[in-house]
Amino acid sequence: MFTNELAHKLNARHWGDSVDVTAIRSIDKAEKAHLSVILDPRERRLAISSKAGCLLISESDASDFADYFDCTLIVVSEFYPALQKAMHLLHPPKQQNFPIGVHLSAHVHAQAQLAKDVCIFPMAYIGHASIGEHTRIMPFVFIDDDVHIGDGCIIGAGSVLMAGTRVGNRVILQPGTVLGGDGFVYYPQAERNIKFSQIAGVHIADDVEIGANSCVDKGMLENTAIEAGSKIDNLVQVGHDVSIGKNAVIVAQAGLAGHVSIGSETAIGGQAGIAPYRNVGQGARISATAGVFRDVAEKEIVSGNPAVAHMIYLRASAAQKKLQASQKEVRNLQKRVQILEEKINGKN
Repeated sequence: MFTNELAHKLNARHWGDSVDVTAIRSIDKAEKAHLSVILDPRERRLAISSKAGCLLISESDASDFADYFDCTLIVVSEFYPALQKAMHLLHPPKQQNFPIGVHLSAHVHAQAQLAKDVCIFPMAYIGHASIGEHTRIMPFVFIDDDVHIGDGCIIGAGSVLMAGTRVGNRVILQPGTVLGGDGFVYYPQAERNIKFSQIAGVHIADDVEIGANSCVDKGMLENTAIEAGSKIDNLVQVGHDVSIGKNAVIVAQAGLAGHVSIGSETAIGGQAGIAPYRNVGQGARISATAGVFRDVAEKEIVSGNPAVAHMIYLRASAAQKKLQASQKEVRNLQKRVQILEEKINGKN
């Protein structure tokens, strides 16, 4: 596709000669027939010497750096939506025709309620559950009794949905997701840890996506709930009785202990951990590897372990870098004081 045609379809500005591009490649791998992008400010230097035939860049990059780029430019006002559209134009998604119906090797309970156009792949187990229209159940999925799955969902291979799980519409569960497993709730008695009863389930609202091998435990007293539009990465642990608001983003290996409340529009970095009964306000940001042992206010940014306000963390990190030099200076001062004291004592 020629770049002037691509720019027109993206409703973007076209700078330079129109060149024919056939694919999108990363900035360091691109050749003359490729469109490339700057995904991180650190890639701007690579872009200057890139062999790419065309760069897709934002308005801000165009105003600051356009003069440094020798190739054709496509300048867009909204970068990521434009990149997404360009990917679809240059790399059209393959149309997958999934067979409607139930594979002979799948087990389906006699009283399960299945929409007419569901697709259930080999070796899936469907209990006394209900599954909505256009939903795909991939191989080796286990769906327990008393489970409801809405319309247009994709339940990834090897996923497990236990009793009491409710899944909304257009939900995507990547392979190996577990919804509704027992929460980690025990109490000590006579030198033993006794498992505590759990009477609630898991409720997943519309347009949620949960990554591979993530777990959402069922509630002990109240349903563990994830509201509409939230996105959860791979290997995330969501404990019992947790509530997650709308459009939250939780990155890989984060862990939420029981009874945690996460506000809407919140972002939680990779490997962050949140202690039980903590509240994280709407729009808050929790940095990667942070350990949260207190409530986090609305739109607050916290970092470190234990987590503190991000600016305090940055100042502490800067001071820590100077600590070795400060220790050396203190030792030198101690030696000088010792020498002075010896001289004074010698005179006396």
